[in-house]
Amino acid sequence: MKTLRLLLGDQLNSENSWFDEVNTDVVYVMAEMGQETDYVKHHIQKVVAFFLSMRNFSDELVKKGHQVIYYKISDANNPQDLEQLILDLVEKNKTEQFEYQFPDEYRLDEQLKSICKKLSIPTKTVDSEHFYTSRNE
Repeated sequence: MKTLRLLLGDQLNSENSWFDEVNTDVVYVMAEMGQETDYVKHHIQKVVAFFLSMRNFSDELVKKGHQVIYYKISDANNPQDLEQLILDLVEKNKTEQFEYQFPDEYRLDEQLKSICKKLSIPTKTVDSEHFYTSRNE
């Protein structure tokens, strides 16, 4: 089953169980988006450090054999919109399942739930493994 997994910029944990094994049917997507830099005022150094961390993590995943689609903020084909990005990639890659880790922000949580309702494929959410307890606990 071809699976698309969204990785958010604050989920760069190489110890996450998602990365325990390389699976050629799993594609990770990471994107630098204006949506995330513009919703509240950020210092430019914070944004640059955040994006650099994402790029380095993406490179690390590729070196370990994982498939990664990465959009830089300046890429001409970056839609700069999370919903459009996911809908386009699901269609383009003939994705059979979409997965994401629970985001830490309510705003993103609600946006991802809304996006999943628009998808015609199964979706799955998992804990980010950032915390000692699960979200439901």
